[in-house]
Amino acid sequence: MVFDVKKLQTRFAQFKKDKKEGRIIDADDNFFEFFLAAADLLIGAVTISDKGKPLFASDAQKVARANFFVNMSTAMEVYLKTLIVERDDWDEKGYDALMDQKITINDAFELFSKNKVTRPFIIFHKTSFQSLEKIVDVFSKLMGGKNILDEIENVEFVIGGKSKNKAKTTLKKYRPQWRKSLQEVFEIRNKFVHEGISPNEEDSVFNYWDDVYYFQNSVNLYFHRKKMKSTRKAEVRNQ
Repeated sequence: MVFDVKKLQTRFAQFKKDKKEGRIIDADDNFFEFFLAAADLLIGAVTISDKGKPLFASDAQKVARANFFVNMSTAMEVYLKTLIVERDDWDEKGYDALMDQKITINDAFELFSKNKVTRPFIIFHKTSFQSLEKIVDVFSKLMGGKNILDEIENVEFVIGGKSKNKAKTTLKKYRPQWRKSLQEVFEIRNKFVHEGISPNEEDSVFNYWDDVYYFQNSVNLYFHRKKMKSTRKAEVRNQ
């Protein structure tokens, strides 16, 4: 299947415009930029491959599409690991549950010699998010047993931004297939990285893109509101 480059360019250009003009809100800026960089790489690779011979273009497009899934999974992983480092209200018992693994002397030296080491910092460097199961496992320990996927899918957010058609919805209502999509993003990434198997369908790129974006959006909102609630409680106590 040959990529519709114009369709890709139009779709991602509109996404950037929506963010700039406020129709897309609440996204973490670092994640958003990383995400758009992945899209730009895909468009660039596809545009270049279209100038080659049909067989070469088809093969190059498969690799470009596979790299897009790799970049999407990396964007999710970096965002979640950064989230762990930036927050300071994780469950104390969860640290012990996550940090019961042994590390080598070289690993310890690398961690302790160059940085101000904190428990979240160690988790950042020793944890890899390459499946939904791993995300649930790590965050359930840090969140006192709560399932992060169950928590975020009912968080309300606004679609439509500043337009007249804006409305409140949730991940569960707006993107009901989101869990399946995210798991498939990781699976596609792992098959490509470890087995060299590329995804086959071009049209699904857009659905995966939206599901990953709104997943991050819901995670971001969940923890932002949790922090705001905690701040308000502290202010009341100090009055």
